[in-house]
Amino acid sequence: MGCCTAAATCGCARDETSNEMKCLVDEKNFFPNETFADNFMRREVSALVIHCLSIEEGCLWRGKVKHLEDHKQKECKFLSVPCVYDACGVMVKRADLADHLKKECRFRQEKCLVCDEDVDHCRMKEHLRLNHNYLHCQMDNLGDVVDDLHHSMYHLRDKYHHLQDEHRHLQDKYRHLQNEQRRLHGEVQQLKECPRMFEQGNQQQMQNEEYVRQQEFSSYDGQYLWKISDFSRKRNDAVNREDVSVVSPSFSTSRFGYKMCAQIYLNGDGMGRGTHISVYFMVMRGQYDALLPWPFRQKVTFMLLDQDHVEHVTDAFRPDPNSASFQRPRSETNIASGCPMFCALSELNNHAYVRDDTMFVKIIVDTDGL
Repeated sequence: MGCCTAAATCGCARDETSNEMKCLVDEKNFFPNETFADNFMRREVSALVIHCLSIEEGCLWRGKVKHLEDHKQKECKFLSVPCVYDACGVMVKRADLADHLKKECRFRQEKCLVCDEDVDHCRMKEHLRLNHNYLHCQMDNLGDVVDDLHHSMYHLRDKYHHLQDEHRHLQDKYRHLQNEQRRLHGEVQQLKECPRMFEQGNQQQMQNEEYVRQQEFSSYDGQYLWKISDFSRKRNDAVNREDVSVVSPSFSTSRFGYKMCAQIYLNGDGMGRGTHISVYFMVMRGQYDALLPWPFRQKVTFMLLDQDHVEHVTDAFRPDPNSASFQRPRSETNIASGCPMFCALSELNNHAYVRDDTMFVKIIVDTDGL
């Protein structure tokens, strides 16, 4: 005798009191050893569409047999499950479990208002009774404690009055020390100011020395004779690209005119690098720029002086009024503009342009119309 399908795959129910099983399809009784495995039938049964076993309780799930167990374990709210407290043992629908744990379960946990412990609901009355007895004993002991406290209070009150007197004395001393601290703090602040004032004096002295130095080398007629000493070292630095250029001191077209300077590349720059000396002109930010006409339009002439007065090297240019180099400066200097191929390096040995390791370059700014 065998089950109507493969017992290993059908939903046949087992009798909990014996090994006998009952087929859910034809309701016939059989024993497990009377069944045989049928893989084809297993696949057919697994694909059968059935209702949940709790349909009479209201579950509307409908799906394949192979999905039934997963539905029972995770989804079915109408399946009876045991209470989470083992001592309870009540079976309730999964949908009602939360309400059961909150209102019905005798073993649900409640917080004791006396000791703040978690106690089973069914043990709460006994727990409170025991706490009441304990509290009663504690109250008896508190009577003795209160008497001791009264005695201590009288002693402490006398001590308090004594401490008040000491406190007033210390307050007076504290006020005296505060006044002394304020006086010392003032003296310390004065001492702290000394280095700052000394530094300010140093800076002012350095500014004055720099101003005197600038006045010593400055020109106010638009012409500047630039003495470039230590020529060999500066030329070598330019070749090795350590200090590729040298900038002249500033000079002006007048006391209140344009402020300018020159820049020389002793090994050339741009198109003249390595073959020529390059000379450039820079407009600098001056104190009186707001009163001057812009852009800068004055003709600029460069002269490399032959110290034998035979053949000076001369080049000149007129500023391009559209170039940023000749607009009113917004930084310390504008972009340099000038002659990248001013004098061929090979010419330096043909005339006395360098003598006693010194070169002279003259910059002439036309002041007509200013």
